[in-house]
Parts: sequence; C-alpha cells; structure tokens
Amino acid sequence: MSYHDSNGEEDAGAAGCLGIAPAPAQLPKLSGPLAWVGSDFGSSCVYTWLLDEKDIGDITSALDNFNALGIDGDCVSTETFPLEGLARKLQDITLSVHNGIGFAILKGLGKLHCSVEESVIVYLGLASYVAEHRGVQDKRGNVLTLTDSQRHALDRVSAVAQETELRLRLETGSLLFLNNWALLHRRDAYHDDDRTTRHMVRLWLRNTQLGWAVPEQFLPPWRAAYDRISSPFKTRLYALYPMATYIVPKYSAGSAAFVIEDSDESDPGQ
Repeated sequence: MSYHDSNGEEDAGAAGCLGIAPAPAQLPKLSGPLAWVGSDFGSSCVYTWLLDEKDIGDITSALDNFNALGIDGDCVSTETFPLEGLARKLQDITLSVHNGIGFAILKGLGKLHCSVEESVIVYLGLASYVAEHRGVQDKRGNVLTLTDSQRHALDRVSAVAQETELRLRLETGSLLFLNNWALLHRRDAYHDDDRTTRHMVRLWLRNTQLGWAVPEQFLPPWRAAYDRISSPFKTRLYALYPMATYIVPKYSAGSAAFVIEDSDESDPGQ
C-alpha cells in the first residue's frame, strides 16, 4: 500500500532502480480478507467512510463537551469525547482494520471549522473509538545498523510489494487507519513549496480486545511505548505544527515496536 497527498508529487515508482531480480510471475495462493492486491479494489468506496453533516454535528458536540471539562488534551477518550451515531461508523472501521482488509480511510473532516489544537483533539477523540490505547510518541528512536543481507531482504520485499500495491490519495481532512501487523505501507516523497506545507500527524494505537498478538522479539519496545506502569513518566507528544527543520527518521527500534520509519530522503519503497 502506498499513499500521498492530493497536493503532493506522485512518485513514478522505484522498483526498477533497486538493482534486484523482478518478483515471481505468480505468487502463492492465499485466502482471507487480507489476501488482496491493489487491482482487487474497483472503487475506493470499499475502504472509505464519508462524514456527513450529522457526523460533523456529532463531532462538534463531542468537542464542546471535552472543552467544557477543562482537562489536558491527552485525556481524550471515548468517555470525555462522547459520540452518538458516528460511534457505530467508527466501530465498522475498527473491524475493517483488525479483522478485515487491514485499513480504512475516514474523509470529510475538512468541513469541520476549528483551531489547530482542537483538530488534534478531534483526531485523538475519533482514534479512541478505533483503539483505546495510544503509544508514547518517539520521533527519533534508536538507530540500528543493517547488514547487507538484511538490506537486500528489504529491497526484495519492497519490489514484490510495489507490484501488488494499492495507491491511496489522501486529502485535507482525511484520517487513515491501518494495521501495521497486517500490511506493508509506504508513502511518496513530498516537497514543500511556497503554496503548501505537508503536515501529517501520526498516532500509535492499540485496541486491547482486537489487537493482534505481539511477537516476543518486539515486546521490549512495545512495552516502552504502551505500558504506562513500567514507563509512567514518558509523555506522548503530538505534532500540532510542522517542525521548522525536518528530522529524517532512521531504522528504529524505539517507535512502538515497528522497525522501519519513512523518510523523504530515502527510497519511497523502503
């Protein structure tokens, strides 16, 4: 899966530049809702939920309720950000992410008029209905050195993935939820200009009931991100505004147990 902004520059693909053998002509037959390739989706309606005017009103009421409580922004939850009819739509998204095709797009937040700080509260509030736990935000992580064989393996996976990928177009006011345990995903490089500045806010989420089992080798960084008992003093940080200087993420073991982060300077397929 790959994605880019409607204002971004779409990359033509870099699989042919990797200097490795092409993917096999026929992949092993798999079954289940996650056994899909990009060409299986004839329409984006399969994975897109649109917010209507009633949903926007529901969000506005929940935001007013939260603001009236006078509590810290990180205290957003389903209890402090109560939704009515929209909660059922978010439940469908939750099932799609965890038990279905592995991802979902929620569109229409561009119709909501609020401040930057309030928009992040809305983001946290909606995400709370998809997964109740948010991991500690780690912007840099711990850099690891990859061996030649490890890098070659990643290149091979990248080439196969790009041949079967689904390309998504994200717009202003879109939320993308995806299951990191189920899908590989990448994004195209993006270059700011005088007219527009790209700003994407990422959350690490965990649904206690539907979340997949965590492999043993990933448990240490996973606990560092999600275990509030063993790491009670760590603060979750949310990027309200784009950083003045972009910090290029590296291969990391500190970002909620996920090894590879994206980078504008790296190959979009890595």
